[in-house]
Amino acid sequence: VQYRGDSFPWFVDRVLLPAYTRFDAAVYYRPVGSSFQITLKANNLFNERYFDGALSAGRLFPGAPRNVLVSTSYNF
Repeated sequence: VQYRGDSFPWFVDRVLLPAYTRFDAAVYYRPVGSSFQITLKANNLFNERYFDGALSAGRLFPGAPRNVLVSTSYNF
């Protein structure tokens, strides 16, 4: 869980970015005795609309929408 309260961007003090709460989750699976692992990660589970920052009132940087990442790894 990531929470960020109301904030002003670094460069602009007249734009107030609203607070948001973002939920992420991950599941890992590694078979017993194996060096192989598979990971499923979901970011922004509830598809919260939020802003990461801004350069001006007209240039706001929206946060990423809900997304899913699947990855595998192998340790030698």
